[in-house]
Amino acid sequence: MLTRFVLSVAFIFLLADYASPQAAAPPDSNLYLKALSACVEKEAEAYKKLDSGRDYLNRIVEYDIFLTQELPTRIGEHRIEYLKRDELISRYKRLRKPFPILSVRPMVSEEGVLRISVLDYWFSYEKRALNYSLEGGCNVFFRYDCELKKHVIDKVDLGGV
Repeated sequence: MLTRFVLSVAFIFLLADYASPQAAAPPDSNLYLKALSACVEKEAEAYKKLDSGRDYLNRIVEYDIFLTQELPTRIGEHRIEYLKRDELISRYKRLRKPFPILSVRPMVSEEGVLRISVLDYWFSYEKRALNYSLEGGCNVFFRYDCELKKHVIDKVDLGGV
């Protein structure tokens, strides 16, 4: 009886420790946040004079459990909405037309430089198939700064198809 009680108490402490929130990394150390922020701001600045009918202050980002889960819903003056695939499908069915989304891609290391791509797609859903029409995107390059002891943005390139 005593053994069962001790095991129950130990289990509760382990569960409480596991369930408690983990210390999140400081926002300035999240390279995916830096990349998304740089791309959203660079695109808004570069394309603001175009009359494309696109809202560059409110952006939809395809949700990725590994890359976008911890990212904020506001970046400066930009409102970011993260949608899972089923939510993208529902949005398409409601709008009945393709709509622009951003997709954050995994980081790549190229000759000591880290690159994160944020791609612009037009999303649609037809005949039970997800359709991503690539429109362009943004590459953010990071280099390691030994004095600051962290990765910093080296350059941000916009590209189109």
